[in-house]
Amino acid sequence: MCIAFAGSAAGTLDGVDGPEISDVVFVWLLIGWASAVGIATMLVFRRRYPVAVCLIACGGALLFPLDAIGALVALSWVVSSRPVRVGWLLGALTALATIVSLTRDALRPVEGRIFSFTATGSTEAVGAPAWVYVLLAAAGLALSVSVGWARRAHYQVGRFRGEAQRHEVVAEHLRDEVARKDVVTEELRDEVTRQQEEVARQQERQLIAREVHDTLAHSLSLVSLHSGVLEVSVPEEDGQLRDAAKVVRENAHRSLEDLRDLIEILRDPDGLAHRQAQRAGGTLSDLPALLATTRAAGTRLVATVVFDDASSISPHVARATYRILQESLTNVHKHAPGSEVLIDLGGDPASGVSLRVTNPIPGSPGPRAPGSRAGITGIAERAKLLGGLATLGPQEGCFVVDVWLPWVSDAVDVD
Repeated sequence: MCIAFAGSAAGTLDGVDGPEISDVVFVWLLIGWASAVGIATMLVFRRRYPVAVCLIACGGALLFPLDAIGALVALSWVVSSRPVRVGWLLGALTALATIVSLTRDALRPVEGRIFSFTATGSTEAVGAPAWVYVLLAAAGLALSVSVGWARRAHYQVGRFRGEAQRHEVVAEHLRDEVARKDVVTEELRDEVTRQQEEVARQQERQLIAREVHDTLAHSLSLVSLHSGVLEVSVPEEDGQLRDAAKVVRENAHRSLEDLRDLIEILRDPDGLAHRQAQRAGGTLSDLPALLATTRAAGTRLVATVVFDDASSISPHVARATYRILQESLTNVHKHAPGSEVLIDLGGDPASGVSLRVTNPIPGSPGPRAPGSRAGITGIAERAKLLGGLATLGPQEGCFVVDVWLPWVSDAVDVD
């Protein structure tokens, strides 16, 4: 800005010829100085309004004896920030203003030229040759345009870098969105697979329930019917046979009820039928009836049952205790009929539930009911499910079922 003002002021002063200054020249001189100050001041706004500053600077150089430095400075900002077409137009106008300004200086008397010098050993001023003015015009325009293009390239690189960063952010967002959708898709796929497996399991349970109902229910109904007929038809004097027939009938009837509960569980494992089946029978209060039924069937029992605060025991643990004892006695009926069975059952909230069932192993194999050892496996699995321990097997000539269960368990015992 200072250089532009100094050059314009110098051009205005050099344009005054002679010591006498008329009023018109004085006014013209004031206007020139004001224009020089205005153009130099407007260069402050060259970044925001480069086109307007360049037009005003070119007009001042064309109308007044001012140089074109301000126009050249503003032109560089036009080239760097405005469309190429505007740059070409203002570049041509700035070149015209530069040529006019330098030509005006070259046509002045030698003493009034800006570009003049005094030769060595001489007192007369010598004006710069024409090629100097051409070189100055070409150098000024080339420098202005070069700086403008360099600044424009720098802006474009920065803009491209910013666009690249924004695109990278968008791409990262899209990658995150795709990854999130992949996770959701995988979760949905897992859920569909789980639902398909659940449907397949439910179909298997429905099939098992139908098969159990069509086979076991029919067979148990026949056993109950025939045992009832036998109980009625046996003479009164044959009390032992009548009692045996009664036991068979009652057990067949109870087995039918248990079977009905199991079928309901298979058909609706998570519904009300499951909870009702969990509550239906198989508690500590049913143990005397189980022992009485076993004795009535001819099995010799020596049972010791002692519980402390039995009302606080978990229902699942109570039901598991009943089922384990029931399965143990069933195994005695199958594999050691007529043997004496020792039962030691008890517990309290501090020590849990302990059950030990002992029966001698028969010396010679006799008639036995068919079995697949599924009952023994079931006892171990039931105890493990509730967080307990089970030891089953021969010990010193006896078969021993030794089970410990926690007094309270959150696990669900499944029949």
